[in-house]
Amino acid sequence: MIGALWTGISGLSSHQTALDNESHNISNVNTVGYKASRISFADQMYQDRIGKGSKVLDAEKLYVQGNLKLTGVDYDMAISGDGFFTVKNTNASGSGENYYTRAGNFRMGDNGTLQDAAGNEVQGWAMRPIDTDKDVVSTNPNNKTFTGDYTKLLSSKVIKHSNYIETITAKATDYNLTAKADSDSVFEGAGGKSKASKISDVEALVASYASWLQKLQDEPDGGSASSTSQISQINFKSGEDGLVTKNGEQIYVYIDGNKYSQEYIPTTASNDFIESFLGTTDSAKASVAGTTVTIDSVSSNTRYELTIGTETVFYDSDSTATMDEILDGLEDAINSNPNITPTITKNSAAGTIDIAGAGAVSEQTFDSSLDIDYDIAAGRVATYRALADKISEIPGLRAYMVSEDGGTNNDVLEDNDIFKLSTSNKDMLKGIIQIESLIPGKAFDISEVGETSNNNSVAGAYQSTSIAVAGTGVGALQSARDALARAITGNQQDVYTPADLGLSGNSTLNDFRYSLTIYDKELEKIIPVPNDNATIPQPVDINITDVTSVQDFVDQFNAQAQSSSPALADYVEALNINGNVVIQTKDHNYDVEFSGSLKDAVNVVNVAGTTGTTSSTISGTNIDFGKGIDFTYTYDDGTINGNVNISGANSLADIATQINAVSGLSATVVGNDVVVTSDAGTNFTTSNFTNGLTGVTNVPIDKNNDYSGRQGAGAEFIELVNTVDQTTTQSSLQLKLDTLGISDSAFGEFSVDSTGLITMKQDGAVFAIGQVSIALFNNTRGLNPSGDNLLAKTNESGEPIYNLNNDKTAKIEGKTLELSTADLSESLVNLMVFQRAFEANAKSITTSDQLLNTLINLKR
Repeated sequence: MIGALWTGISGLSSHQTALDNESHNISNVNTVGYKASRISFADQMYQDRIGKGSKVLDAEKLYVQGNLKLTGVDYDMAISGDGFFTVKNTNASGSGENYYTRAGNFRMGDNGTLQDAAGNEVQGWAMRPIDTDKDVVSTNPNNKTFTGDYTKLLSSKVIKHSNYIETITAKATDYNLTAKADSDSVFEGAGGKSKASKISDVEALVASYASWLQKLQDEPDGGSASSTSQISQINFKSGEDGLVTKNGEQIYVYIDGNKYSQEYIPTTASNDFIESFLGTTDSAKASVAGTTVTIDSVSSNTRYELTIGTETVFYDSDSTATMDEILDGLEDAINSNPNITPTITKNSAAGTIDIAGAGAVSEQTFDSSLDIDYDIAAGRVATYRALADKISEIPGLRAYMVSEDGGTNNDVLEDNDIFKLSTSNKDMLKGIIQIESLIPGKAFDISEVGETSNNNSVAGAYQSTSIAVAGTGVGALQSARDALARAITGNQQDVYTPADLGLSGNSTLNDFRYSLTIYDKELEKIIPVPNDNATIPQPVDINITDVTSVQDFVDQFNAQAQSSSPALADYVEALNINGNVVIQTKDHNYDVEFSGSLKDAVNVVNVAGTTGTTSSTISGTNIDFGKGIDFTYTYDDGTINGNVNISGANSLADIATQINAVSGLSATVVGNDVVVTSDAGTNFTTSNFTNGLTGVTNVPIDKNNDYSGRQGAGAEFIELVNTVDQTTTQSSLQLKLDTLGISDSAFGEFSVDSTGLITMKQDGAVFAIGQVSIALFNNTRGLNPSGDNLLAKTNESGEPIYNLNNDKTAKIEGKTLELSTADLSESLVNLMVFQRAFEANAKSITTSDQLLNTLINLKR
């Protein structure tokens, strides 16, 4: 009887536990990710084959898949299959304990990390910190993240490698707004492009870049090789072998099956053009006796030059010179000079021209290297340049006139020739145009080169000195990226015209000083170049002296740039392009900006002066006015003394005016002198007149803003690579893009794929910023429920197992939650069953009690 009581009590206890468990299931019927549990009953020990009741052997979680509900909430996730999310209860010190859950109702925490509803941080493979030196390619050294200025999304792809995931994204500022046409007057035939052509180049290169990025996404772990660009040359017949001489005749080239032609451009040869072909020594084809000049040799393309008194005139004969032509040409040249009015007598038969009444006469003659008429030569050069510019308008191509050196034969295309950009008239007259592809790996086909005149035609020549080779993988992508960045930005080009430099029509020797400030990529700061190498470096100018021409300036600039410290030649170079000085960045640092400081340096001139009894005379003989010179005049007349600082003087009158401003002195211009008198009437004891307080006057020369700019579209480019390394230890997942160093804007559109890869979409670009990890256990029933939807590992469960890229684990559903597996109807049925069992066990106790009472009453 007593045994029956205890047996009933055990039944009450075990079914009370079952009621507790089922009530717990019912209470969590709406708990996200909740797994229902069940009670496992067991009978107790036996005595004489009679059991002693029941007990609860185990209250086990049933890890079955719950139903999935689409919520549309970005941060919601559900696991479809086996596995658990890992979360970390992080404390103030940064340490904490990992827990595991099926509840994916996540959110972004205040610190930007992905968290569960209780604030525990979701764990996974986080994005590696961005190394701005390795992961960012930017044409603006001051900007290493995406900002609102980068409005053009060029391409963005998520690349899934075997053990890491990277996002490659390229953006640019609006090149449609910054693109500027190159000046025709400066860059004609030198690779100049229109605004539309620059934009077309960028668009073509964007397509190439996006194509290589797509190929890398399709085959992420393939080989890598750089691409090379095609460089070809075309050559038209020159000299008497050429056909084009008049309107209607044309030169042409077929590129990729399309004909590009240019009609001959009739041109009158300028004096500069003619002089570029003249020799420098007298060819002795004329002679002088008194005032009579005799043409000793009638020569084509020869300059006949006469000096009459102090005036020089000349006539350039054409390719079919005659005596009458030469004599008439000299007569016209003399008559067109208003400073001489001689009496002219011509004798065609004798080949003489007498020039009387205008002073002494002398002559020189200069041979030309041309064998065709000057005007025809000038027209051909203009035609070649125009065709080069037309070719440069083809998207992805750039064409320019070149010099030819190094080969065996002149004006013949050969493999060992060296071709360089040149707008020298002699070089351009050869008719060699170099065409280069701006798109690495993309070939273009030249099938025919020639020129036509009426029904006649003559073929030109063409060759390729570099063939297009398409690379593979990362190498090809980098080649496309570098070409794209260059087209978007381009070399900075500071242009100075001859007029800007004071070299136009001026035979005076000119001196210049130059330095610049520029961003040094290795030092990662802006420095002056050249400089004094001090801790805080100060600029040290290079000196360009006794300059007579643009080419002289360019030659001296480049020579001085090589020897300066730091070497200016490491940063920029000077070019003579169509008679203009162009200072531009080198190819390796095309994307940096510099600020040049060019100054017109006026040499020290010792100005003679004399001291009289009451005056001082200053000679203006050696003064070159035209630079705005500063002077110092020192005086002492016995009563007053001091210095007069004369600034920006452009004439003797300027000097006199500024001296007159001093009380006690009077200055007057007398001929080529300035006479200074003392109002006190006393003797001058000292007179000293020198230019410049420091010995030299430096007049700043600004670059010509009408022609200066960038060779590309003048915009900025940036490519950023962010990586999720799946071989690293797991950590919290940061979601804010500004904290990650990707963008200056924190937020984007959150998304997660089936592998748990988290992406943020911002302004069209999709960034992979982390991956939620899925934990597996050998014995999930060994996990210890800890409340708050969390489970803790135990010795029975074992350590969590993570697979690379969550391979062989469950699938993650985004914007979805896993519902509770507690079944309300089943639980209500179980409640009734457990209730009846409880009541039955209670009945067994009361029955045993009644029997026990009966036995006790029997004793009474």
